[in-house]
Amino acid sequence: MSLTGVWLNEHKSIMVIDEHSDRRLTGLFRSLVGRDTRKRPLSGRASSEESAKQLLGFTVCFHIQSD
Repeated sequence: MSLTGVWLNEHKSIMVIDEHSDRRLTGLFRSLVGRDTRKRPLSGRASSEESAKQLLGFTVCFHIQSD
């Protein structure tokens, strides 16, 4: 199963993921919670699929200036 697509969480934050053939994940994340609503790059990795299950991990770097 491909993880490529648009994902939405319960807080209406949006994540757009591209899964590459080497299982790298790239994309953008926009949080609607807090003060930083800009699209931020994300990167991560996905495991191979086993018994219809797959793990993923990703990071997003936020830089929020203090007031």
